[in-house]
Amino acid sequence: MTGALLVFFVLAALAVFGAISLILQRHPIHSALSLIVVMVALAGLYLLLGAEFVAAVQIIVYGGAIMVLFVFVIMLLNAGEEERTNFSKLATFAGIPLALAMGGLIAAAIVRSSGNLPAAAPHGELTSTRVLSNMLFSDFVYPFELTSFSAILFGLGIVAFVFKRNIITIFMAIELMLNAVNLAFVAFSQALGKPDGEVFVLFVIVVAAAEAAVGLGIIILTARNRRSLNVERVDLLKL
Repeated sequence: MTGALLVFFVLAALAVFGAISLILQRHPIHSALSLIVVMVALAGLYLLLGAEFVAAVQIIVYGGAIMVLFVFVIMLLNAGEEERTNFSKLATFAGIPLALAMGGLIAAAIVRSSGNLPAAAPHGELTSTRVLSNMLFSDFVYPFELTSFSAILFGLGIVAFVFKRNIITIFMAIELMLNAVNLAFVAFSQALGKPDGEVFVLFVIVVAAAEAAVGLGIIILTARNRRSLNVERVDLLKL
């Protein structure tokens, strides 16, 4: 196993741990800290892919400005632990089928991606298991592993979006899904040798920064007027 592959697995495990922690934590400040772990891990993956500028923007804008804004809003509103309610059955009846569907899509993507490997090679290049494994974990590691890992992060973001009740934490789940899409953009950009994916990532980060500023401002106004951050209490928005 090469050093780059080892670093990839460590950063991927760290990002998945942060995403799962975001789902399991009941206090929004703990979820925000978990999301920061994901942001830093993704910045490391961008460096591994040779996208140094995207990694710097990830740390400065996402890991710095946007997450500091989330933490500031949580402290400003003195948001406590997530309120558990039984108003909606969406998570109960749609959560498990949605998780199974996402798992099926990820499995199908992995199976389909594995079919891109060449069936045969001249001069017996793939006759050795060692040669085949070296090709899989060197030439094909980033296009294959990173897109699969991106799908896993996106699936965890959907799970958080469905099961969480605090509107700030749901907002964080959306940011997690956006970061998963950004990782896929960079992976495809690296695989194709074109900068288009990295350009799209910069556009997504700019839009996410504007979205966070406007969205959190609306959340502050709503929380102060209605005294609740529970997304299921939508009836409180009525005049």
